[in-house]
Amino acid sequence: MKLFSKKDQKQYDVLKLFKIVNKELSNSFLFKECMQICLDFCNQNISAYPDYFDVNYGDKIWNSFDKYKSEIQKMNLQNIIVITAMHRASESIISISNNFFNDYDDKKEISFIELSLAINISFLSSDKLNKLIEEIYTIFNFDYGYGLNMSNDYDFETEKKLKKSFFGTTVSSSIDHEDINWQKKITQINNGYLKKIYPYNFLNFSQLDSPEVKSIIHDKKGLLSEINEKIYLLECNCRM
Repeated sequence: MKLFSKKDQKQYDVLKLFKIVNKELSNSFLFKECMQICLDFCNQNISAYPDYFDVNYGDKIWNSFDKYKSEIQKMNLQNIIVITAMHRASESIISISNNFFNDYDDKKEISFIELSLAINISFLSSDKLNKLIEEIYTIFNFDYGYGLNMSNDYDFETEKKLKKSFFGTTVSSSIDHEDINWQKKITQINNGYLKKIYPYNFLNFSQLDSPEVKSIIHDKKGLLSEINEKIYLLECNCRM
């Protein structure tokens, strides 16, 4: 059984951004404002706001943008771990998670905030990307990020191919060494660590020194440009 025929496949541009935070930065993160930027971007590009909203893994669910906008104002920022928004017709997804509050380790000193978009339009290779990044950065001055194109027969979170059976849809492969390494080292992204090379890589200064980045620049396999004084964009013609 095939999961998706070629005719059924939809293409998505996926953007993921990460910021390392301590408790103070985590508490001061402008969750609602950052999400609003992403929601407006969705509306501007697919002519509709998301129509499904989930806060804290089902703790709160709203089935319209107006309901979300009304109810989210009543919530305490420190009670929000993750907000997920979906435009159901296009299956476009926006998610922001504050992982400092997402586990039970009370002694940890640093964690990360992640913002991800998977939108059913092509925006990574256009001026729309620069405008979006510039606007997000005013609220969420991320430390690292990447972008890629994926079809809807992939899981946007794990970036692994989906498999369909009579019992439902699952990720086709289990957690591998790359996944484990990323989870262990994600808080080291300001010390030169990066997940891997993607078609679009938003890098901080320490990451420019990594062997992978140096090799791509030396071999002229990618284009490096400055986004601002702290973030650089490396565009690379690599296959995922």
